Amino acid sequence: MATWPELDYHTHICETSLDVMLARAAELGIREYGVTEHIFQLHEGHPLFPQIPSEGPRLSREMYVTAVPERGAHYGLDVRLGLEVDFVPGLEAAVQQVLDGVTWDFLLGSVHEIDGLDLFEVSPTNREHGEALWRRYIELLIGAVRSGMFDVITHPVRNRLLNAHVPSNLDDLLDELARHAARAQVALELNGEDTVEWPDLVLRLASACARNGCAISFGSDAHGPDDIGRGMHQAVELAVTAGVTHAVSFRQRERRLVPLLD
Repeated sequence: MATWPELDYHTHICETSLDVMLARAAELGIREYGVTEHIFQLHEGHPLFPQIPSEGPRLSREMYVTAVPERGAHYGLDVRLGLEVDFVPGLEAAVQQVLDGVTWDFLLGSVHEIDGLDLFEVSPTNREHGEALWRRYIELLIGAVRSGMFDVITHPVRNRLLNAHVPSNLDDLLDELARHAARAQVALELNGEDTVEWPDLVLRLASACARNGCAISFGSDAHGPDDIGRGMHQAVELAVTAGVTHAVSFRQRERRLVPLLD
């Protein structure tokens, strides 16, 4: 029988607070809870991404990396310290300076813009443009994989948000992404928000992972307490339907596989 292993490796705190999110995670019985605020919400990371609007009060890196494990222990949670890091070609060295010196448990790599176009604001002008954006999006995700900076690539089908022009060869593109990720031992995320919004695309992503031996990660992408664990049971069903049998768990950048079937 397929069960969600109570892993949530993608959550945020700046729109509410760390304590509110941890209290809700403890109430839900989350077994491993990953806190992954955006890099641009850190004072040290914000100058690299000044064009991205803040989602709440910014934090110092020292405050963040100290508070997350300390408050997690207060709530009796097995908290994993992570960060969601935007991948923009050319910024790798500057981003790495923000990451250095911290014992992260895992790092999420994400793409929120395509060559300066914000995925959350720009709609394609026509089908040709939309399909080109999809191809470039996958190309950037592969770049994130190949950078060697990340343990998980998050929301790999998020380009669907304002772009319904899904290319006919999307499965081939997802296979290519999964092959690169498997080779680099990077997991691809079955994102809770995407699972709720576009389960068909998440199923195609999970199928590409199964075909290519690529590990998956579960993350609700929660920005508030009501979103913790969002879409995770459905994501497990999609994963098992696709032939995926395990998800990943992390501690200090080391991963282990957690079975989805009893």
